[in-house]
Amino acid sequence: MLHPAPVPDTWATPDLLLRPLTTQDVESDYEAVMSSVSSLRNWEGTDWPRTDFTLEENLADLERHEREHLAGDAFTYTVTDPSGDLTLGCVYIRPLRRDGPDAPPDVPGVWFWARDDHPDIEPRLLTAIREWLAAEWSFPTALFATNENLARQVVLLTLEGFALQHAVTKEHVRGRLLFYG
Repeated sequence: MLHPAPVPDTWATPDLLLRPLTTQDVESDYEAVMSSVSSLRNWEGTDWPRTDFTLEENLADLERHEREHLAGDAFTYTVTDPSGDLTLGCVYIRPLRRDGPDAPPDVPGVWFWARDDHPDIEPRLLTAIREWLAAEWSFPTALFATNENLARQVVLLTLEGFALQHAVTKEHVRGRLLFYG
């Protein structure tokens, strides 16, 4: 279990709402994913989501995220506008496990993405995540993860004062995974 204490449910700012991603979000999440194919492929370092990615496949992904969340193994939050009507991205909080000498330590990793048509959300989302982690999560430390191919996140994390902690190359991933603390 990643987080033994009660897991925070939601976090709201004047322009963002973070809450657990559920299967009820399938259509709005799918629309956000498909509006951001290019960035998500760079972020993932894979060909996901494929051009022919279906709503049913997205539902299967959301079912998996919901199961992980309920089990306390990993936590996925949808990011919406304050009304909850528009999905703007996602936040993932999951354990990092060592799988080589260059792997990051066993601490929580934080991944996040924002829709391509709302890139202005990303700096505000990063601020919201940092405030939320400090206020409601009991992690002594966490690493923010991205892919070197997603230049806008690399620049954002650097501008926000994060320092590169680890760079990991995985066989199935295009580009190195970068971890900032």
